[in-house]
Formats: sequence, structure tokens, C-alpha cells
Amino acid sequence: MALITGSTSSRLVELEKYSRIGNLSQRYFTSSTILTDGVNLITSTADTIINYYIGGIEYFDNYINSQYNNSTFVINILNATADIQQDNFPIIKDFSKGNVIGRPEVKSDVFIVRQSLSVFEQQYRLRVINNLSELNFYAGGGNFKIIDNI
Repeated sequence: MALITGSTSSRLVELEKYSRIGNLSQRYFTSSTILTDGVNLITSTADTIINYYIGGIEYFDNYINSQYNNSTFVINILNATADIQQDNFPIIKDFSKGNVIGRPEVKSDVFIVRQSLSVFEQQYRLRVINNLSELNFYAGGGNFKIIDNI
């Protein structure tokens, strides 16, 4: 058995109901076990400590004079052995690793020929347009910005 504790920001807003007034059971979803998410009404007092569960993790929010002071969490791992590489820990998404799939693949036989007229591309397209109505409909009308000065 292993016990992991630490401090974090409060997650109590995830359990809020639409009502902002009343006692704890009217403002938050309630639970009496760690298996379901909610505020534990037995161990919580509205003025000092709010004890709640989210995702199998127990949280304690401390309030002094109706001001949020700090929040601590407790994770109790029952099947901890010498090999701690088990799937008992909650999955945490690392946003800095987003869209990383694998190593980049390098192909040395691909050559990209860039045109030397890329700066003059819109002016180069004008040679195929004969009147203003063709300019409005050329490639769906998205290539040229037409300003009416009249």
C-alpha cells in the first residue's frame, strides 16, 4: 500500500451545481465514498474544510474566514508492489507533447523546385483575366481582394 500526498489548486468547481446559495449538498454534488465523485458531507464543514473526491483522488480544501487557503490531495494505491510501473496512477495529459507521433522520416530523393515568381504570383494570374466579372469568379473569388472605390 502506498500513499501519495501533495498540494494543488482547488478542483471544487468541477462539482458545482447551478445553485450558488444554500448548504454544501445544495451547492455541490455529494458522495460518501471515493468511488464516486462528490463532496463528502460527513467529513466536510462549510466554513473550514471541504473534503471531496474526483477520479479516485481525495481532496481537502481549507478555508479561513471564507477565503480559500490551500488544497491538498491524497492518493491511496492499494496494489503497490516493488514494481511501481502499474496502471494504478491517474492518466495525466501532457500538452507539450501534443501532435508528436514519432520520429520524422527523412527522404533524400525528394527535391522541391520553388518558382522564382512567387512574389508576383497574383499579378501573374491577372494575364488570364479579361474583365472584372472574371476577376470576381476566378478560383471561387478568393484570390483577389476587390475594393469598390465608387
